[in-house]
Amino acid sequence: MPKSPTSGDDAAAMCADGLHIRSSTVSPSADRGGSGVFAMVLLVLGAACLLWGFYRFVSGYLLVGKVGDFAVYYEAAKALLHHLPVYEQAITSPNGFLYPPVSLGLFVLFAPFSPQVAYSLFAAVVYGSTAVASWLFLRQVAAAADKPISRLMLIACAVFGLGFAPTYLNVIAGQVNTLVLLLCVFYLYLLDRRPFLAGVLLGLAAWIKVYPVLLGIFVFAHSRYRNVLLGLACVFFAAPLLLAWLVPVNLYRDYFFSVLPQVSRIGTVHIYNQSIAAAVHRFFRPLADAFNWEVYTLSTVAQGVSTLVLSASAIVVLLWLRRDVAARKNAGFALLLALIPMLVSLGWGYTYVLVLPLIFMLLLHAAERGIWWQAAVLILISGFCIPSYSEVQVINRLPEILAQVFYARYPLATLAMVIAALALLGRRTDRAGRSTDQ
Repeated sequence: MPKSPTSGDDAAAMCADGLHIRSSTVSPSADRGGSGVFAMVLLVLGAACLLWGFYRFVSGYLLVGKVGDFAVYYEAAKALLHHLPVYEQAITSPNGFLYPPVSLGLFVLFAPFSPQVAYSLFAAVVYGSTAVASWLFLRQVAAAADKPISRLMLIACAVFGLGFAPTYLNVIAGQVNTLVLLLCVFYLYLLDRRPFLAGVLLGLAAWIKVYPVLLGIFVFAHSRYRNVLLGLACVFFAAPLLLAWLVPVNLYRDYFFSVLPQVSRIGTVHIYNQSIAAAVHRFFRPLADAFNWEVYTLSTVAQGVSTLVLSASAIVVLLWLRRDVAARKNAGFALLLALIPMLVSLGWGYTYVLVLPLIFMLLLHAAERGIWWQAAVLILISGFCIPSYSEVQVINRLPEILAQVFYARYPLATLAMVIAALALLGRRTDRAGRSTDQ
């Protein structure tokens, strides 16, 4: 069996190309890279957001028993157990249960508990999956570099991941995106180590929410990853079979032939929807419309552009990865995940937890590049420190165009981060681990 390119002593000889992050998994006592001041600023920022968000969660949601969107999952699981309809026949709003049938197997785990207890347990899953996903991705990045990340920088990144607004929004809305992020990061982590299991985890992520399927592009980047296809296929067929006693077959028909086509064509003008399509839609309407729940149908052009950008991005990443899979998959993974919440029709604010890997890569890069890069990256990520779900009165006193920019800061900040990342992709790593300009 060939030795994994990200395992053992070989890890220290490799450079994380693309964003050219220099880090490693050597001993904790080693001389670790990164700016201490920058890491401390990031730690303070993340800790402040985490404490504020946890206080708001406990005082405004947990103690009063408000369960947000988790109530939809919870009631869908209850309906399933009582043999009642789960999906609506006509999707007139994005408020009903809209997820793949297999995901019901996850939500029924919370059904035996009261709504308040179930929500509390689910919130622990959100915070826990974010913490593990952050640790695992940072470890993955460190394993592909030749200089270690400082302990302070590792802690600062992890705390920021727990505290930044999309994580908080997943908690108060009772959403599953952090669990999807964890499964996707595990998929990346196991690609070289256990490709079959990597495919299984990606399949599970896609059965919870469809969009992780995009990451299947890594399957075609190298022949060693063909086992991932077997893992994907097994989960695709095995999950419905294993859950056949619980999830009726007709729910799959309803989902794939009715729910999914309808949901993919609708959007809402409310600032909860942080997709680029919604931001553009709001820009041509009065600012007051940004706070109503009007549902609109995406034009064929808008759907086509989103599909084209996602497809083209996946193809470009595939071609790029085929030149040097081991050195480039971290950056390609982070970029593809970051594109998803911008380009799906209902890119809710909590979906932007998927940009966390890209944020980590930019933070680690900035720590190596100096104060100007550090300031620029901090400015970019600051947009994710304030939830987009609340109307800020002072913003409405600004010119309307500035208010529109403020309420579209998630997609705008993500787009800027993607551009910044692409600007750094002009470097590649040769077999000896030396970084050279293309």
